[in-house]
Amino acid sequence: MMVRQHLPDGSLNPAWVATRRGCLGASSIADILKSGKKKGEPSQTRVSLARKLAAERWASMAMDNVNPENEDIARGNRNEPLALAEYEVMRGCLLDPAAWIEHPSIFGTGATPDAFVDHAGLVQVKSPRPMKMISIICEGEIPAEYVDQLDWELAVTGRQWNDFVLYNPELPQGKHIWIRRHHRNDERIAFLEDEARKFMEEVEAYFDFLCTVDFQTEAA
Repeated sequence: MMVRQHLPDGSLNPAWVATRRGCLGASSIADILKSGKKKGEPSQTRVSLARKLAAERWASMAMDNVNPENEDIARGNRNEPLALAEYEVMRGCLLDPAAWIEHPSIFGTGATPDAFVDHAGLVQVKSPRPMKMISIICEGEIPAEYVDQLDWELAVTGRQWNDFVLYNPELPQGKHIWIRRHHRNDERIAFLEDEARKFMEEVEAYFDFLCTVDFQTEAA
């Protein structure tokens, strides 16, 4: 199923929010891989995410605590359309808008790439602050914190490559956009899919528990 992320006026599509409610998306895939303080235990980040997704399913409402007024988020929302427009010119292609796509075999998981390129590619845009962008450029490669997101989007869509785009118009013209291609890694994708299946079992367990909660106790 494909549901567009934004309406024609650029605002967030309520249908997209509702469709991905309770689902594991690409932006959260790295969170399920974090280790707990004790060996063999899940991290608090993983536990919190599992409970959040279970709660969204159980209550039929989105429980996203991200502040839309956060400057980093606002900057990304402002710059993403500009970055995609420049990408089209630089690559000589037309992009299809982002949409939520369900994983073909893992229920409750999916991804929303920033755009689809031709028949084989994807685009993922990040708009970091100038100094962070320069630091990434100095390293010369895609930061590890984003690689699993790129691979998960490829796992969901079946595509072969994902262009990672850094964009910040505050930097000088010609130095404000940086593009690196990430090719599909089937071995890593298989690992991520296995972890996603385990994680969704944890979400299901929390959901089942919430469905059995008695909200009234007997009077003393």
